[in-house]
Amino acid sequence: MLVDEKEIKKEKRDIPYGVAHEVEKDMSSWRTHKPVIDYTKCIKCLTCWIGCPDFAYEVKKDFPVIRNENCKGCGICAEHCPVKCIKMVRDFHGKKD
Repeated sequence: MLVDEKEIKKEKRDIPYGVAHEVEKDMSSWRTHKPVIDYTKCIKCLTCWIGCPDFAYEVKKDFPVIRNENCKGCGICAEHCPVKCIKMVRDFHGKKD
């Protein structure tokens, strides 16, 4: 489900910022891709933060920040970003391809 951008901008201050700190298990070890944000394009709409099923985002100074240990690499954030500032890149976990 896509969220109406106007509603996000209007209501985003009323939404409590994430529960990512409550997730204890590192989910990153089995992902194949990870999100990378281009902050020069980010419009702070927080669609990525709202849509993330794994609580892999937190908000700092109104910008979404990825908590890599919580990210499974599903790409929902990149798919729903209205300005396409999130790209999914290959994650090798320190290994070479």
